[in-house]
Parts: sequence; C-alpha cells; structure tokens
Amino acid sequence: AGLKRLQENLNSQLSIHEIFTNIVGILFESFYFTQVCIAIKKKETQTMDARFVKGDKSQELLKGFSFKLENNLDIFNQAVLKKRDVIVKDIHEKKYKKKIPSWYMDRFGENEQAAGIAVFPIFIDQKIISMIVVSWNSNAHSMNQKTLDYMGLFRELMVKTFTLHAGKRNI
Repeated sequence: AGLKRLQENLNSQLSIHEIFTNIVGILFESFYFTQVCIAIKKKETQTMDARFVKGDKSQELLKGFSFKLENNLDIFNQAVLKKRDVIVKDIHEKKYKKKIPSWYMDRFGENEQAAGIAVFPIFIDQKIISMIVVSWNSNAHSMNQKTLDYMGLFRELMVKTFTLHAGKRNI
C-alpha cells in the first residue's frame, strides 16, 4: 500500500526529500529491517553519504555512514563496482569479516543481535548515484525473493524520482 501511494505521489509536487523520507519510512515500517539508509553520492568528495535513515541508531547512522568510492572489495564498493546487489545473511560469519568494513562493524554491527545487511546500488546512465542499505537482526527471517522483488520496485521508484527531479537538485 505504501509503495502504491508513493508511486501515485511521484507526479505530484512532493520534493525529492519528501519522497526519500517516505521511502525509508515505508521500508522500515513494512519490513523486518532494523535500519534503513538511503545514501547519496557526493561528487566533490567521491563519497557515499547517508542522507535519509530510519531505525536503530539512526542519528549515528546519519553521521557515521560515509565511505569513499574506490576500487575496494568491501560490500559497499563491491555493489558499486559489480553493479549488483550484495546480501550478507550473517555479518558475523568468518568469510565476511574482511568484506564488511571495520567502520561499519564497529558502529553498527557489534551487537550480537545484528545479523544481516543488504546493499542495493542505484545507477542512472551506468553511473552510481545512490544506494539503499538495510540491515536486520537475528530475530528476523532472512532476505527472501519477495522482499528482493519489492526492493527492486523501490529502486525503480528512486530512479524515477532522481530523473524527474534532475533539474531541481536540492536533496
């Protein structure tokens, strides 16, 4: 219902800020995520910075989620470089220790309840512009195909929003 409402509002006079705020709210309230973040690429610094967040430690996430876009195989840069979603069902599993950056684990993954994270990069004309990052705890079921399908719809909605608001850059 929230997705349908957002799609209907896309052609209204809502600002990009209002639409993205609604997206993180709907993702947080409608799914099992403990954190939802929309990060936006900052051209000047070539960093991906949190701009819209909801959930556990949201203020800390807003201030502390920032990383340099570079040739690095951590899960965030891997999603960008390979242009695909990255889903880690258990962040504490040994094989992911080196792929999840320490800045993320130290601030947001140290909790034993923290279980999974997913990164959904958003490209326009083959250029990274944003990403949706969600996490969940061990009490929630893992990412499933239906959730992935919905995330694809939210990604499409974000691409449309960026495209419609391209001339009025005030995120």
